[in-house]
Amino acid sequence: MEFLTGNRGSDDYQDQPADMPALGGASADPLRFLDFLIYEPVRAVLLHKSGISVIVPAPERYAVHKLIVASRRVVDTIGAAKRDKDLRQAVLLFDALDASNRLGELSDALKEAWERGEAWRHAIRAGMGYMSRGDRAATAALFHELGVDYEAE
Repeated sequence: MEFLTGNRGSDDYQDQPADMPALGGASADPLRFLDFLIYEPVRAVLLHKSGISVIVPAPERYAVHKLIVASRRVVDTIGAAKRDKDLRQAVLLFDALDASNRLGELSDALKEAWERGEAWRHAIRAGMGYMSRGDRAATAALFHELGVDYEAE
């Protein structure tokens, strides 16, 4: 099990566990953009035996979060592999949301992230820049359809 806590401060705290005395001495990993990710979670079912009810981030928020987090990965072998995984997950979720007629929710989440400021817009653009040419073109077309021009400004 992994404990997470938001990190809105300096990047100096990234990758440094935060002590959480209320958890009996356990520590939590600081995660950027956590407040965005966990806002308005959804109920889902974990596929095990007769199913286990869980609460998870909304898929549209998870997709946008993965795109942003991918842009902030350290550029080493492990970081590049994690970035590729993040981007693949984002693209798969964008496709699934499109296929399930949930582009309205994706549009709302993307516009919210976009409007949070230049650092967020930079992270979205950078994440797009790391995508393969085909995924970037498809995602840019989807974003354009949603009214967000990721290359603007």
